[in-house]
Amino acid sequence: MWDYVKRPNLRLIGVPECDGEKESKLENTLQDIIQENFPKLAKQVKIQPQVIQRTPQRYSSRRATPRHIIVRFTRVETKERILRAAREKGQITHKGKPIRLTADLSAEAGLWVRLVLTISVTTGGAAAHSDTRIFSGVPKEKINLIFFFNTL
Repeated sequence: MWDYVKRPNLRLIGVPECDGEKESKLENTLQDIIQENFPKLAKQVKIQPQVIQRTPQRYSSRRATPRHIIVRFTRVETKERILRAAREKGQITHKGKPIRLTADLSAEAGLWVRLVLTISVTTGGAAAHSDTRIFSGVPKEKINLIFFFNTL
């Protein structure tokens, strides 16, 4: 259920924080990132987020890494177009510093994606097939782990 709720969300990782940051400032930051990295996309699609905010502070306020930014779009297609453009470009930057754009997934979905990627790397990409060859060359412990997490 949480994956459906989070479906139109985009997560920005590594964007520096500044004092007195409000939603309008974050929206300008998003527009700057889109303009800097995807100028064609900025001309084609009007990127209008529904809600944009930083994730809550979890640990120390003196942490070295900035909090993530969560952007909720009114349309899922907007998020998907941005992610597709990010994959095609490869390195995304904001004011010359590298940042990451990802889909905002629930903890369970994120874990499942990481497990599938682990299998894909281990088997040399065989995880893309939907038959029993998917597990050729995978240690038995990893297969048991996959079935354990798949039953959650």
